[in-house]
Amino acid sequence: MYLATTGAAEATRKVSRGRVAGPVLALGSVSLVTDISSEMVTAVLPLYFVLHLGLSPLQFGFLDGLYNGATALVRLVGGHAADRGNRHKLV
Repeated sequence: MYLATTGAAEATRKVSRGRVAGPVLALGSVSLVTDISSEMVTAVLPLYFVLHLGLSPLQFGFLDGLYNGATALVRLVGGHAADRGNRHKLV
């Protein structure tokens, strides 16, 4: 609260200025590449299922709905388990 009078504000200001650490840049770059690649796969995956695996659009829609339903069910079960156990971070 009284950092300006103790001189700690100057020390904090000196520490906060500077370059971003190498591991932070590396993790950010990996996250960026992962996001780009997952978006690319998401855009091309329906075409792969329909054109190369021979699924009809109706079959792909059923498969996609089954996937979304399963993930929603797992989220509901996980949320219920977290609420019942009172240990949200561990679940």
